[in-house]
Amino acid sequence: RKLTLDWPDWRGDATVTGQQVTFLLEPAGAGTRLTFIHGGFGRAADIGDYPFGWREILGNLRSEAER
Repeated sequence: RKLTLDWPDWRGDATVTGQQVTFLLEPAGAGTRLTFIHGGFGRAADIGDYPFGWREILGNLRSEAER
């Protein structure tokens, strides 16, 4: 129902810590609703950058789940 992961800096900067990704799963009619939360940003640049990568990753996850 809930999975929370510590998330590394996408640039590989080991000094940037504290980000977490949470996936919440709950029944929704005949399917499942996924709520996705990415938090703990320490730099303004990260807040602006993250939606682009997640849009692709979550799109791929959806495609796999629908297969």
